[in-house]
Amino acid sequence: MKKLPVNHAGSKSSALILRQRIGFFFPAFMSEEHFWRIWCWPYQGDVEGEIDKLEFSLFYGGEWEDVKVNLDFGVLKKNEASSSVKWMTTTHTFPECGKGITLDKIVQGDELRRYLKDDYFIVLCKIKILSTGNFGGGVTILSSLSGISKSGLNDSGGKIKKEMASGLVQFKVVSSYIIANDCNLVKFPMFIVGEHCWFLECSYRNIVLSFNLYVRSETKDIKVGVEFSMLKKDDSTSSVKWRSTTYTFKNCGAVLTMDEFIGGGELLQYLQDDYFRVICNITILSETITSGHDVTIISRTGKPKIYSVNGPSPFLHDDVGKLLQNKERSDVTFEVNGEKFHAHRLLLATRSPVFNAELFGPWNENNKKNIKVNEMEPMVFEAMLHFVYTDMLPNFNEASKDGNKESNQISLIQMFQHLLAAADRYALERLKILCEDKLSNSITINTVATTLILAEKHNCSNLKARCIEFITSPQCLVKVALTDGYFELIMSCPTILKELRTNFNNLSL
Repeated sequence: MKKLPVNHAGSKSSALILRQRIGFFFPAFMSEEHFWRIWCWPYQGDVEGEIDKLEFSLFYGGEWEDVKVNLDFGVLKKNEASSSVKWMTTTHTFPECGKGITLDKIVQGDELRRYLKDDYFIVLCKIKILSTGNFGGGVTILSSLSGISKSGLNDSGGKIKKEMASGLVQFKVVSSYIIANDCNLVKFPMFIVGEHCWFLECSYRNIVLSFNLYVRSETKDIKVGVEFSMLKKDDSTSSVKWRSTTYTFKNCGAVLTMDEFIGGGELLQYLQDDYFRVICNITILSETITSGHDVTIISRTGKPKIYSVNGPSPFLHDDVGKLLQNKERSDVTFEVNGEKFHAHRLLLATRSPVFNAELFGPWNENNKKNIKVNEMEPMVFEAMLHFVYTDMLPNFNEASKDGNKESNQISLIQMFQHLLAAADRYALERLKILCEDKLSNSITINTVATTLILAEKHNCSNLKARCIEFITSPQCLVKVALTDGYFELIMSCPTILKELRTNFNNLSL
């Protein structure tokens, strides 16, 4: 087949259209440095069960206003030559992010039904930018950072079990734009984390601001840790509005809703400036890679040129970690059970809203340089500092001298239990998720009860569910009930007993 001069070509499963008869999104794609996504809606004709027309829509997901494009959109039968493409050509201006154009009557009636007889057909989209208006409009991307993290995921042999993709994007939101769109949805520019396209939208209603986070991906069951925050224009981190959660996006178009994120007088403090900032930090914890997608991208052309220069690998975490090791220019000292740790106030405040409040909040009147930390072991505080500086867990290689493997395993589990509590105490959500992941995969008869107490106390719903599942399994229930930890569980968390009984009864049925 002759190569087609298109920016995007996607194969579409005919079976899905015939089976669903509902609208669906194509995978998001980039053309001329702008994000785009295609929506398709099949229409039923006069004969029941027969598709008579396909309506397509192209949506803009970039940061510019008034993007004028020349658009060639077409469909091609599976085994036909490129010269037989059914094209529709038009010129259109997209006023802002989230706006689209509807393309219908490209192929319909008997001709469409001829396309649907094959197992798939091809959709072609060629986009040429003619002009753009102002950059950004109401919402623009100030900065974005993404990468792959292998930290904290080493097994005892030091081999990588899996990688974590993560990304942080910072938006500038014009206050007057939000107010002017009262009761309407405001769409944010798209961004990429872990090869998935994401976008935010917010709604302003009755002086309350709510947010939704969407994913556009062919991958299913994407489990992520999300840290979401709002900051004022003046970089005053003491005024951060912050929320974190773990959520699983089941499929393309799934949404994480953050209703009533901020409102009332607190919101008005943000809106009194000409703009405020929104930061979204996503860490992908796991995902189900599926094959045989109904809509897949089969070719891309017209990509912007990318020039690369070979250089050394990034060692930012090593360089920053040296500050902790060498104590260079440290300006605060923490005393933990008699042991002292030297650190850097600005770095701690940047990484943790709790440290920020403690070090720069109004109650730190005398700019204290010596702070005593209670109810924490020095080893746990040291491990937490290591994560704060390097975004990695230390290499917990603590094989006991007596070679007692079981004792060593319990000690390691206890370390992660204490570290999870420390992460929750200082609002280090990524560290908390890493510890939760470790504990979920290290449950034993002797530790499950104390881990369940921890999960209940620190609101770790996934870890709690895993512990309950373990305890109520027939082969473990009696053994767990004989441990000291189970007695502690009954005394400290009596309400969990009801959940254990319910889960056990459901298994018995």
